[in-house]
Amino acid sequence: MQIEFVFEAGDEGAGELAGQLEKEKASGRYGRRIWAWSFEDKRGIGALQAADFAAYETTKQLVRTIGAEERAIRKSLERLISRVRFVGEYFEVQSLRELLHRANYRSSRDGRSG
Repeated sequence: MQIEFVFEAGDEGAGELAGQLEKEKASGRYGRRIWAWSFEDKRGIGALQAADFAAYETTKQLVRTIGAEERAIRKSLERLISRVRFVGEYFEVQSLRELLHRANYRSSRDGRSG
């Protein structure tokens, strides 16, 4: 399966990201999955607006999830997750390593790569 990535235009580091995607597409393990990428104005793309809103809200919620703040869930996030299927998890470094290990194990067991 190939993926087209769309990022918000004007973000700091966009040039570096594009360069890394180019390198990965040319030679990386996952390069064959990268179809294309672009940087767009989020005002014209509803999906980017939604992603921006979700990123903002979940970042605000993270401080509550890890116990750094005791306030209740924000009403805006509560409304958002009441309308869609939502699974939220906080991963620490070790959890991410274990997840990657399991994914690699499944891929090798099933005879797939990448």
